[in-house]
Amino acid sequence: MKKQVLLFVFLASCLFTGCDDQTDELSGRSFNLIYPTTLPSGQSNHQGLTVFTFKDGTVETPYMNDVEGEYALKEEELKVVFQEDSQKLKITFEDFDASTKNYSTYSAIIEQVELKTSSNQKARGLSKLKQIFKVDFPVEFLER
Repeated sequence: MKKQVLLFVFLASCLFTGCDDQTDELSGRSFNLIYPTTLPSGQSNHQGLTVFTFKDGTVETPYMNDVEGEYALKEEELKVVFQEDSQKLKITFEDFDASTKNYSTYSAIIEQVELKTSSNQKARGLSKLKQIFKVDFPVEFLER
């Protein structure tokens, strides 16, 4: 009888949670995003992009004052979406995984950067944020 109850509890929990055992490892953490580069002398260097602060499915960046975005991390893909009025910026990072570099927590490649507007307004903050992300570039996430 105990086995049947345990099996029922397990199945019920899978139904309510979607059987997703992946926890949100980014929530409550903040990262400097950088492009890693190597100088002609062979030394490592990096160009700072922005800061992402993650919390319970939302993400903040200094480029967007008072605007929270949303994010989703599934397997090795991180999707970040910022929306302001009639503008929407979607950034997709592929191969998101633990970094092999000793100074960085995660690494990824920028797969997509897409800005959509549904009005004639200029997407000032969003277009500035879009300009710093270059498709197919590697990016490192340095924990703050």
